[in-house]
Amino acid sequence: MSKIATLLTVLMLTVAGSAFAQDYRSPDAKQPLAAQDFRSPDAQRPVALRTADHRSPDARPSGAFSASPAQLSAQASGSFAWGYFAVGIALVLLVGAAAGLTQRRRTHPAIGH
Repeated sequence: MSKIATLLTVLMLTVAGSAFAQDYRSPDAKQPLAAQDFRSPDAQRPVALRTADHRSPDARPSGAFSASPAQLSAQASGSFAWGYFAVGIALVLLVGAAAGLTQRRRTHPAIGH
């Protein structure tokens, strides 16, 4: 029996030893062996860009613009929000209609009364 136990121990140690040497990480998580540039050949070369001034012709060199006068609001300060009032009235009418339509109608003749 000791020969079988010794054989199993040796086999288990060899399998366990090879398991520690493996890299179980996904291929994306491993470090690449060589750095590759997958861009197309025309994208690998640096291209000199021309700089153009796309500012407005009336812009000053300092970048400062003249201040415009303040705008007056189109709505008077004492006006009433009629839209909210209309939504409130519609909601009250909707709730009233729902309550009226869900009432049980007593159209059956009362038998025995």
